[in-house]
Amino acid sequence: MSSLPLRVPHHFTGIGTSAADVAKLLEPTIAPSTPTGHDIDAAGTIDAIRIFTTPRAINPVATNPIRNSREDMAAPLQCQVTLPIRQRVTGPNYRGVVPTGDHRPASGEEPPVFDMPWRARSSPDVARARRANVARMKTHGMLDTREAKDWYLSWDMGQLSGYSYPLAVGDDLDLAVDKEAFFFVFDDQFDGPLGRSPARAAAFTDELIAVLYRPPGAPCPAGSSPLVTFFASMWDRSHDGMPRWWINRAARDWEYYLSTHAAEAIDRVAGRVPNWEHFLHVRRGMAGSSCMVDYGQRLGHFAVPLCVFHTPQHRQIRQTGIDVPMLCNDVHSVYKEAPRGDVDNAVLVVEHERGCDRAEAMRIVRDLVMDTYIPRFQRLEQELPDICDILKVDDTGREAVNKSVAAIKAWITGYHQWEIETGRYTVQGTIPADRPNYVEDLVTPFGF
Repeated sequence: MSSLPLRVPHHFTGIGTSAADVAKLLEPTIAPSTPTGHDIDAAGTIDAIRIFTTPRAINPVATNPIRNSREDMAAPLQCQVTLPIRQRVTGPNYRGVVPTGDHRPASGEEPPVFDMPWRARSSPDVARARRANVARMKTHGMLDTREAKDWYLSWDMGQLSGYSYPLAVGDDLDLAVDKEAFFFVFDDQFDGPLGRSPARAAAFTDELIAVLYRPPGAPCPAGSSPLVTFFASMWDRSHDGMPRWWINRAARDWEYYLSTHAAEAIDRVAGRVPNWEHFLHVRRGMAGSSCMVDYGQRLGHFAVPLCVFHTPQHRQIRQTGIDVPMLCNDVHSVYKEAPRGDVDNAVLVVEHERGCDRAEAMRIVRDLVMDTYIPRFQRLEQELPDICDILKVDDTGREAVNKSVAAIKAWITGYHQWEIETGRYTVQGTIPADRPNYVEDLVTPFGF
């Protein structure tokens, strides 16, 4: 076993958009852990992190973990990561209590490690984009109280966006942060009465879906929720300058994401853990990962040739970018979702259908990611150059294909890096299950 001590800065710099920069994103290595800036004005420090690794043997398993024996699915973990406890120095304009970084559920078990083979990098423009995002949210009537602002800042949407889209700066990173902010603030509104009323959930999401199909720049109806106006502003900026096929695909993926919150409410009210197939239909929508992958092209300013985009190789690579963050999230969030009656979680589905305990179910989901999805991604990536040769894709198209693969890697690795750092999935960052999981109600005052 080898010991690799890492000291890393808050932001990686010097990343541009050249072919060499894209190659950096393709480099396989251990993902470093870095501090996140939960606040705007406060400084923060972190102890060095030490990562211990040993080689892992890849044991291929079927895509559906439910249909495999426990012996096939539960390979022993070969990587242990010692995560830091964040020490925050309170600045003059920050009064909130920031979670310490304890990602263990109340029962104390450690989630399994997802030892991703790619390095997490960050945009150098995170600090500015974080401040700009808060200002924009305030103009839409959100973060009106100190409590709401501090709670939101503890998630660090700026760093999530910087990790997920490391080449984005300026207006592009601003758009990325606003997109992430909408996802999480919107999602939390369903961790309360709205999430147990499928009809109300459908009515509210219909208001947002209407934004996708209105004329660009058209005003929202009078009295719209701040979430509706914020989403409209973000969507108008999203499709600016993009080809029609990208706009249509992104709109469909947003529609899928928004609509499945009503489906999740139906499952939550029913109180029954679904089977794996049912789970995937709901969770792939409400995870929103397809939208995140879509924005790799928007924020990277490239377009994958459609003849390559729809090959089995590229589509499966894209599906990995959709499913892996979703499954990682289910492992990290199950301890806060289960007490709220949520049932569309991969860990709960595996636990229910396999008859195993929570820790074993988390390991099974982890092995599905690391032993199936990631090796398949790496194999399919090697096939793409031959596909481009066969299809006679020109140099511009090949560069777009390479950027697409790099962007999906960055999204997978960046999301996971943020997930193990953010205060959102800590014990201290969890609101008790008998209370709504939000500080601001952005739905009820507007008639939903």
